[in-house]
Amino acid sequence: MNKKEFWINIVGEDWHGAFPGVWESPYTGRVMEHIMKLYKTTTIYPEGKDLFKPFKLCDYKNLKVVILGDCPSPKGISTGLAFANNNETLQLTTDLIKIQNAVEQNVYGGLNMGFDVTLENWAKQGVLLLNTSLTIEKFKPNESHHHIWKKFIQGIILGINLYNNNVHFVFWGNNAQEYTQFINQDGDRGNYIHCFQSLDEAEWNCTNFSEINNKLKQKITW
Repeated sequence: MNKKEFWINIVGEDWHGAFPGVWESPYTGRVMEHIMKLYKTTTIYPEGKDLFKPFKLCDYKNLKVVILGDCPSPKGISTGLAFANNNETLQLTTDLIKIQNAVEQNVYGGLNMGFDVTLENWAKQGVLLLNTSLTIEKFKPNESHHHIWKKFIQGIILGINLYNNNVHFVFWGNNAQEYTQFINQDGDRGNYIHCFQSLDEAEWNCTNFSEINNKLKQKITW
């Protein structure tokens, strides 16, 4: 299997076709080689099969929103989608609880019984749930793999900004907001930036969800 076939199988033909230079670059090849070695020698989250899940679930042609997180959870509950938990999790992560509460207040007036903790419903509606670091090593600091993925994530963000209009980029916290420099907001031909305080803050009453829907013709069911 050549590089093109490999990446089409991993992320889909549309994502590959949009940025072949990112997927097939020598840099990405070295990153993948390094990460695959780590999977064999230590405990890495998420599982290898979920590494590029954000791209598999979010159709490039339907891309409306990019939510940029920090890194997967080091506790073994990562699904590959930023901030998501799996259905089998007995106790949701603090970040997801805050997101759920903010959605309920901002969109549903205080109650949403149908919230999908996997966030797969968001992804299938065109929300790319991407972390600035796609992997994390068990028992290592949260920033342990940022240096590995930084150039790759920059390439994806730059590519989306360059070839798409009216995409809503969501940055929560200082680390994510470093990527605002790559977004063009030039009138009708540009994209949108939505920022809010870090999820580490005790009070997190984010209003980005309604702000985005107010601008979308086909609204997201948060």
